[in-house]
Amino acid sequence: MDDHEIQSTVESILGPGVKVVDCEKKSTMREEEVLLINGVPIPLEGPDGVAIREAMITGQVPPCDLLNQILVKAGILRYRRGSSSNWYPHCYRARSRLELTTFSCLTPYC
Repeated sequence: MDDHEIQSTVESILGPGVKVVDCEKKSTMREEEVLLINGVPIPLEGPDGVAIREAMITGQVPPCDLLNQILVKAGILRYRRGSSSNWYPHCYRARSRLELTTFSCLTPYC
Protein backbone atom coordinates (compact mmCIF):
# COMPACT_ATOMS: atom_id res chain seq x y z
CA MET A 1 0.00 0.00 0.00
CA ASP A 2 1.31 3.43 -0.80
CA ASP A 3 0.97 6.47 1.47
CA HIS A 4 -1.95 7.96 -0.47
CA GLU A 5 -3.91 4.70 -0.31
CA ILE A 6 -3.30 4.40 3.45
CA GLN A 7 -4.34 8.02 4.04
CA SER A 8 -7.52 7.66 1.96
CA THR A 9 -8.47 4.43 3.75
CA VAL A 10 -7.99 6.03 7.18
CA GLU A 11 -9.97 9.12 6.14
CA SER A 12 -12.81 6.97 4.83
CA ILE A 13 -13.05 5.25 8.23
CA LEU A 14 -12.30 8.12 10.64
CA GLY A 15 -13.17 11.16 8.56
CA PRO A 16 -11.12 13.83 6.75
CA GLY A 17 -8.25 15.67 8.42
CA VAL A 18 -6.86 12.64 10.25
CA LYS A 19 -3.07 12.34 10.14
CA VAL A 20 -1.47 8.90 9.86
CA VAL A 21 1.60 8.72 12.10
CA ASP A 22 2.52 5.06 11.65
CA CYS A 23 1.12 2.12 9.72
CA GLU A 24 1.84 -1.56 10.14
CA LYS A 25 0.64 -4.22 7.75
CA LYS A 26 0.29 -7.81 8.88
CA SER A 27 -0.79 -10.75 6.76
CA THR A 28 -1.28 -14.37 7.72
CA MET A 29 -1.79 -17.44 5.62
CA ARG A 30 -3.81 -20.45 6.71
CA GLU A 31 -3.82 -23.72 4.85
CA GLU A 32 -6.32 -26.50 5.43
CA GLU A 33 -7.49 -29.66 3.72
CA VAL A 34 -11.18 -29.77 2.96
CA LEU A 35 -13.36 -32.67 1.88
CA LEU A 36 -16.19 -31.49 -0.36
CA ILE A 37 -19.35 -33.63 -0.05
CA ASN A 38 -22.26 -32.62 -2.30
CA GLY A 39 -20.94 -29.05 -2.21
CA VAL A 40 -20.56 -28.91 1.59
CA PRO A 41 -16.95 -28.30 2.76
CA ILE A 42 -15.87 -30.59 5.62
CA PRO A 43 -12.45 -29.66 7.10
CA LEU A 44 -10.07 -32.57 7.69
CA GLU A 45 -8.75 -31.60 11.13
CA GLY A 46 -7.24 -33.49 14.03
CA PRO A 47 -7.03 -37.26 14.40
CA ASP A 48 -10.35 -37.76 12.60
CA GLY A 49 -8.97 -35.88 9.60
CA VAL A 50 -5.84 -38.03 9.60
CA ALA A 51 -7.93 -41.23 9.69
CA ILE A 52 -10.16 -40.02 6.85
CA ARG A 53 -7.16 -38.93 4.79
CA GLU A 54 -5.43 -42.30 5.29
CA ALA A 55 -8.59 -44.19 4.33
CA MET A 56 -8.93 -42.14 1.15
CA ILE A 57 -5.28 -42.57 0.19
CA THR A 58 -5.42 -46.34 0.69
CA GLY A 59 -8.83 -46.65 -0.99
CA GLN A 60 -10.58 -48.05 2.08
CA VAL A 61 -13.88 -47.06 3.65
CA PRO A 62 -13.34 -44.92 6.79
CA PRO A 63 -14.48 -46.35 10.16
CA CYS A 64 -18.27 -46.27 10.56
CA ASP A 65 -18.34 -43.68 13.36
CA LEU A 66 -16.05 -41.38 11.37
CA LEU A 67 -18.15 -41.79 8.25
CA ASN A 68 -21.28 -40.98 10.27
CA GLN A 69 -19.68 -37.77 11.57
CA ILE A 70 -18.80 -36.69 8.03
CA LEU A 71 -22.29 -37.46 6.75
CA VAL A 72 -23.91 -35.54 9.64
CA LYS A 73 -21.72 -32.50 8.91
CA ALA A 74 -22.66 -32.72 5.22
CA GLY A 75 -26.37 -32.91 6.06
CA ILE A 76 -26.85 -36.36 4.56
CA LEU A 77 -27.20 -38.24 7.85
CA ARG A 78 -29.56 -36.96 10.53
CA TYR A 79 -29.79 -37.76 14.20
CA ARG A 80 -33.23 -38.28 15.66
CA ARG A 81 -34.40 -39.22 19.11
CA GLY A 82 -35.73 -42.75 19.53
CA SER A 83 -37.84 -44.20 22.31
CA SER A 84 -34.85 -44.19 24.67
CA SER A 85 -32.83 -41.14 25.65
CA ASN A 86 -29.99 -42.11 23.29
CA TRP A 87 -29.53 -40.41 19.95
CA TYR A 88 -29.10 -42.69 17.01
CA PRO A 89 -28.32 -41.87 13.40
CA HIS A 90 -31.06 -42.06 10.83
CA CYS A 91 -29.98 -42.04 7.23
CA TYR A 92 -32.34 -40.93 4.54
CA ARG A 93 -31.81 -41.57 0.85
CA ALA A 94 -30.15 -38.63 -0.85
CA ARG A 95 -31.74 -37.64 -4.14
CA SER A 96 -28.42 -36.76 -5.71
CA ARG A 97 -25.39 -38.96 -6.13
CA LEU A 98 -22.94 -38.65 -3.25
CA GLU A 99 -19.83 -36.94 -4.60
CA LEU A 100 -16.65 -36.70 -2.55
CA THR A 101 -13.73 -34.59 -3.71
CA THR A 102 -10.83 -33.01 -1.89
CA PHE A 103 -8.69 -29.92 -2.28
CA SER A 104 -5.14 -31.25 -2.01
CA CYS A 105 -3.19 -34.22 -3.25
CA LEU A 106 -5.75 -36.70 -1.89
CA THR A 107 -7.47 -39.18 -4.16
CA PRO A 108 -11.22 -38.57 -4.67
CA TYR A 109 -13.27 -41.29 -2.98
CA CYS A 110 -16.72 -41.92 -4.46
